[in-house]
Amino acid sequence: MSRCEKVKAVFGFLCLRIGVVLALVALIGCGGGKQEESVFVGPKSAKLAVDEMKETFDRGSSPQKERAARLWQAMRDNDLETAAKEVVVLRNAPTDNMEEAMAVHHTYMALQDQLASDAERGDPQAIAALNFLRGRRD
Repeated sequence: MSRCEKVKAVFGFLCLRIGVVLALVALIGCGGGKQEESVFVGPKSAKLAVDEMKETFDRGSSPQKERAARLWQAMRDNDLETAAKEVVVLRNAPTDNMEEAMAVHHTYMALQDQLASDAERGDPQAIAALNFLRGRRD
């Protein structure tokens, strides 16, 4: 094999490698131009998160147990404004243990994600609830 043929073979091999890498970056890295706004790791559904939160509070004897039940009921009734108010109060209230604190946090984040999605579609109740969560209480 001549030197010229070796250079062509190496160049072809490198071009193939670069092409594969670029294709992988395009498929994996771009994501269709849409960036995720949340790095939340927990239940993806607000209703699932509130179910898990209620189970956590039901296992203990927290003074916030009743408020957790009201939040759970508000989510069942699709009363997003009440759910937002209850989760804010729970988030600011003292908890008995880390498990309850994490359950409230996961519920807050999942509810915020759901409200943002619903608000983007123009749901007025979700917009009002999201504004409440974000501290805009007009």
